[in-house]
Amino acid sequence: MEKLIDRSLNAQQLFTKGDIDYDDYLLIKENCKIALNNDTKQLQELAKTIGFHMSAKEQISPLDKLGFLYEASDAIMKRKIINLLFSQKFY
Repeated sequence: MEKLIDRSLNAQQLFTKGDIDYDDYLLIKENCKIALNNDTKQLQELAKTIGFHMSAKEQISPLDKLGFLYEASDAIMKRKIINLLFSQKFY
């Protein structure tokens, strides 16, 4: 998933520099988004499967620790987390 995020960010930088055109940028971004959605669904299914083998007290949602991960991350990782959560650009 991290490689997909990096690829999407790299495509954005290439588009900004003028190294690729807008259509290529959109294609790369959409492909990464689809792949990330598929990976997320797989992780959710895995979490459900693992959850069946744990007691209710032991079950942890994958997003429960996201705030702690964000707080402990550097600026680059924070940007990646925000880009995952929001489809629009934030400045």
